[in-house]
Amino acid sequence: LPSDDTALVEIELALKALEMEQSEKYGSVPASFYDTLAAAYAEEDDFTNAMKWEGKYLEDTNLSEKEKTDGKSRLALYQTQKPYHEDK
Repeated sequence: LPSDDTALVEIELALKALEMEQSEKYGSVPASFYDTLAAAYAEEDDFTNAMKWEGKYLEDTNLSEKEKTDGKSRLALYQTQKPYHEDK
């Protein structure tokens, strides 16, 4: 897939996972799905949804201190209308 389509595919997959979460058949979705969904929305310049889902990620009480710190950093990026890119 071209890189422009990657974020849209990630959004679709994460939304499917969230739909499955609502079905008792599958159980709960890991917090990382919310984080991925937030990053995908930010990549598409939808920072309202990026902030929404990163906030949901940060609600997880099982996050490590590093995960919380990293999540807060990503949320700050989204609040300034910037997408998150991993260092390579």
